[in-house]
Amino acid sequence: MNKLILLASILLTLVMATPSNQVWNPALDVQPFRTTHIGIDNYYNQEQDYATDTGLTYGLINGLEVGVDFFYPNAPGPLAFNAKYGWPEKDSLPAFAVGISRVGLVANDPITDFREFYALMGKTFDQIGRLTIGYFNANATVVGSDNTGYIFTWDKDISDKISTYIDYASGTSKISSIFMGASYSFSSKISVLFGIGTFPASGATYVTTQLDIDI
Repeated sequence: MNKLILLASILLTLVMATPSNQVWNPALDVQPFRTTHIGIDNYYNQEQDYATDTGLTYGLINGLEVGVDFFYPNAPGPLAFNAKYGWPEKDSLPAFAVGISRVGLVANDPITDFREFYALMGKTFDQIGRLTIGYFNANATVVGSDNTGYIFTWDKDISDKISTYIDYASGTSKISSIFMGASYSFSSKISVLFGIGTFPASGATYVTTQLDIDI
């Protein structure tokens, strides 16, 4: 019976769980143990809006988050799952994270089945902020033949309420991008991010708004 309860708890968590991200790319941050995060991400341009991503992330154990995203509209199979394991900076050692995002229920769904594997390493410097480098490999059928590349990000807290970001993923795939943005924290649990950037694969410029709530 205990094993059944444990299995049910894990399955419930997977259905209540989005990877912590910068603007577009995954971030080094991991959702704390037994905490839940709600994120609502929108990307707009003049011609076509990207599917809205509504997600839940849950800290399953220390250093491990699991998540599910719901994409609407335009996604044939609207659910995508993700997981990330990471450990924070300690003294002179950098932070590390590895994970997978957008594992769709419908194989090769152009919105949900990116199947992006990634590895990240980063360090915070007093005057500069946090610098992160990483590598990704994704589903070539969906993102294109240029399905591997590098991630470079910068983020810095300007004050206790305002943070700024620059977010880059190399190449010409659907994952490749360059964004910049800033977030404002209304409280320790609620923040909103505004950003602008482009995807080289389409050449389109997007404005993004991202609402983040911890419960």
